[in-house]
Amino acid sequence: MTMTYRKFIDMKASCFIPGKVLDEFFRIIDILKKSHDRGGTLTIDIHELLKDLRDLSR
Repeated sequence: MTMTYRKFIDMKASCFIPGKVLDEFFRIIDILKKSHDRGGTLTIDIHELLKDLRDLSR
């Protein structure tokens, strides 16, 4: 997310983070937390999670 909002931060402008981005971020955190609780086994491909997150930063 830093890359997405860096230009606004550098200009000392306020940046708005849409709810969709926050929802996706918390969804990914929840998946990772559940995976950790199960002993570290992911039921979803980590590359898919990262791709979803990168897509939101554009």
